[in-house]
Amino acid sequence: MRIDLTDKKLIIIAAVVLTVVAVLIVFALTKSFKLRKWRMKNNENELKIKVERDVKTDSFTLGKMYINDVFLCNTLELPFRNGANIRKTTAILPGTYRIDMDTVSPTYASRGAKSQYLKCGNKVPRLVGVPGHEGVLIHIGNYTSNTDGCILVGTYRNTSTGTVSNSVTAFWQMYDILAEAHKEGKHITITIS
Repeated sequence: MRIDLTDKKLIIIAAVVLTVVAVLIVFALTKSFKLRKWRMKNNENELKIKVERDVKTDSFTLGKMYINDVFLCNTLELPFRNGANIRKTTAILPGTYRIDMDTVSPTYASRGAKSQYLKCGNKVPRLVGVPGHEGVLIHIGNYTSNTDGCILVGTYRNTSTGTVSNSVTAFWQMYDILAEAHKEGKHITITIS
């Protein structure tokens, strides 16, 4: 049997298409597994987020975010300085705070159609009761310059440069879980250590 040039091109195209489909399936299964794993632990009327800060420098603070004790993503904040609590300059003080899912962020709403949070009506998760800080959000961003004291999320992190990446994916995975819990009337809290 002889294969001509057209058949070779078709075989290559088919191989590429199958590879892309396989990658998409693996991505969908991974996300589905994370959500299923979270739901297995979600038997209460409360959703508990935990941020464990594990890299603290004079320039940035990195941590890991867990939802009901299941690792979800990495976090990036401004530098943490023991005892200092300066708005737009330091990471917020450790503690447990309530998460509000109903307040529209004036910052993102003012961007109109350019807001990357249109899908959620610019209602970005907001920490309530942070001493000396108002409007602390959990949002998309890769560098400390993207935050005035908020918590940025990302699937990957670089401990030498103090950055997170793939932030959009991490945010929407987190947001979907929080939005579902909020819709079910669950009390959402975040504990930062």
